[in-house]
Amino acid sequence: MSAKLQLDNVTIQFGGLRAVGDLSFSINPGELIGLIGPNGAGKTTVFNLITGVYNPTAGRILFNDIAIPGHKPHQITRLGIARTFQNIRLFPSMSVFDNVRTAMVMHQQHGITHALMRGKGHHDEEVLIEQDILDLLDIFKLRDAAHVECKSLSYGDQRRLEIIRALATKPKLLLLDEPAAGMNPTEKDQLMHLIRFIRDKFDIAVLLVEHDMKVVMGICERIVVIEYGVKIAEGTPEEIRNNPKVIEAYLGEESNFVHNSTAVGVTRTSSAKKLPSIDSTSSGVSRNLPSFLAALGMIVAFFMPWVTILGLGVSGYNLGNVGRQGQSAWLLLILAGACAVTHVTKPTRVLNFMTGAAPFALLLFQIAPKIGNEITAEAWKEIVNASGIGAWLTLICGAVLIFAPVKSVRSH
Repeated sequence: MSAKLQLDNVTIQFGGLRAVGDLSFSINPGELIGLIGPNGAGKTTVFNLITGVYNPTAGRILFNDIAIPGHKPHQITRLGIARTFQNIRLFPSMSVFDNVRTAMVMHQQHGITHALMRGKGHHDEEVLIEQDILDLLDIFKLRDAAHVECKSLSYGDQRRLEIIRALATKPKLLLLDEPAAGMNPTEKDQLMHLIRFIRDKFDIAVLLVEHDMKVVMGICERIVVIEYGVKIAEGTPEEIRNNPKVIEAYLGEESNFVHNSTAVGVTRTSSAKKLPSIDSTSSGVSRNLPSFLAALGMIVAFFMPWVTILGLGVSGYNLGNVGRQGQSAWLLLILAGACAVTHVTKPTRVLNFMTGAAPFALLLFQIAPKIGNEITAEAWKEIVNASGIGAWLTLICGAVLIFAPVKSVRSH
């Protein structure tokens, strides 16, 4: 059986960014294929390549042995490829009937001249189009809402209406871009039955992009997995579910993937790849332990009852009268606290350096008036005694923060 759609080593670059690279797969007549991958993997870009929004930099795309690149989107629709969009793109102020009517123009036999003259041929064709629209709406249980503005429909019904409008172009290949987005579990179950029904009723092939693994694994006969625009796996749902590359690169760690697997699929979504792993909090601290401890050390130094921070006020717990010098000490406390918190979430080199440099800046501020004068041993002793143990602890911790490397939190 010859392939209905064939992609051979398709590549597209935007400047120096390669969005899709050497992608090859095929769709046979009547197949229901899934295309999955993390956010930013290039799935919608593949749709845009197939429907003529973009032309590939290299490779070829054939539909019924006709090269698609170079054709405009409406010409490709006439060839038999229709699509829905990730974000619903209906005409909100038009009725349900008129939204479907816009797609029927594709197959009208009589042009604008017949419409202006209101001839019999035009009238007969309009009657047939109206009946076709009502039949479609009846199949999808939207006939009663035919003359309702589509913006008044529920989210699920708007999704169905967009599919109906695509079907009104009489396609042989239907591209569905995240049709389950925003749906509740009941609506998703209904959608799974609807997609199967569409494939069987209209005898068309379906290419589905979807993040909900239960939907994909539950209805697709074959699945193509891409990451950063490159195909990393292709096979049946069972093969994809057990593919080590897919588990590692897209669906998360194997233990989590296996734990979340069900008889019809998995519940973990592709967005998991973009989120920190379960142990990200502990890894953020442990991978940057010296600087984390240094930030805590500065906080401890502030609250030592016998210390003055660099001799600039705030001694003991007498924090009620915070003057100009005391405000500097509070600044150190705030910086150190922020630095410690970011080690739990996302450590940053800039904040580490600012926190580490602050006590040295305050020390310089204290010594600056004495520059140019001879500083005797007694004067240095006075500065040391005035500063106290906590101040020197703060300086040591500051040096650690300045020079300690910052390692990012691992994510999957």
